Amino acid sequence: MDNVTHLQRHMPWIRHIRKWAPLSLVRMFPSRLGDYIVTSRLEPTDTFYTLFESTGAKNCPISLAVLNSDIPEYEKTPERLIQDSYGTTMAAIRPSSAALNTVMYQLLSNPKVYQRLREELQNKIGDAKHLPCWTELEELPYLSAVIHESLRMLYDAGGERLPYDTSQERSPRVATEEDLVYESASGDAKHVIPRGYAVSMSPYIIHTNEDLFPNASQFMPERWLAEKGQKNTGLERRLLSFGRGSRSCVAISVAYCSLYVAVAAVALRVLPSLELCNTVSTAALAAQSSLKKKRKFKGFMVRVLDT
Repeated sequence: MDNVTHLQRHMPWIRHIRKWAPLSLVRMFPSRLGDYIVTSRLEPTDTFYTLFESTGAKNCPISLAVLNSDIPEYEKTPERLIQDSYGTTMAAIRPSSAALNTVMYQLLSNPKVYQRLREELQNKIGDAKHLPCWTELEELPYLSAVIHESLRMLYDAGGERLPYDTSQERSPRVATEEDLVYESASGDAKHVIPRGYAVSMSPYIIHTNEDLFPNASQFMPERWLAEKGQKNTGLERRLLSFGRGSRSCVAISVAYCSLYVAVAAVALRVLPSLELCNTVSTAALAAQSSLKKKRKFKGFMVRVLDT
């Protein structure tokens, strides 16, 4: 589905094929694309509409906000509510799952980082089976630092962003009423971008900028801490994993909530019983970046320890 999302981003006409092409023709497409279109056509009819009508899904906050708004009535159809709910759910899942994947790998491969995080969690949490709420967990500076660093590194050091996530694409914006004037930090270059032209920036380029994040290829949660060990809120403004502005991720709060709870639970309950095995480090992959036959990071394997 990730590849299909990437294709649809650059070839928007795919969405029209998804909606109007006969299923007999769609099933002749390559398997991943065909399966995605068939599923998106059948599920709303066979599943989502049934759920919407039978379980009172109209009572969910997202649906209520749409139904009680002043938008035209034709925008309040079950299909619109289903798409909004689906989009919000997926928006929270992808960056969170990618960041959790990064957290598990980095903590297992950096024992000192894991030990410091575990100590902070143990000082806050008496019983690992009963975690505090999200609002209490987000007050822990080092836990926040680990999560922010994982969101920054939604790719491996070998240059492969794993897994693919649409939040790492360029985010285009169009200034419709004014020309944009760009001037370099040194003042040597100045460019005027006429109104009506799309301007975009890449989170990947920002997150690997050595001027903003020194030693950007290294997993360093400490960069997100101030001198006295508190949160470095100024650096958080440079984190673009969920986008910025009016088009930022609509489910950012849900994503952060799931991350704080999941990382705390994994660090206390799961990681003590795991160790990496048969895994090539991302640092080794980065060292091979100049080789013609570069090995790609295909994930990591773990071994369950006897406890």
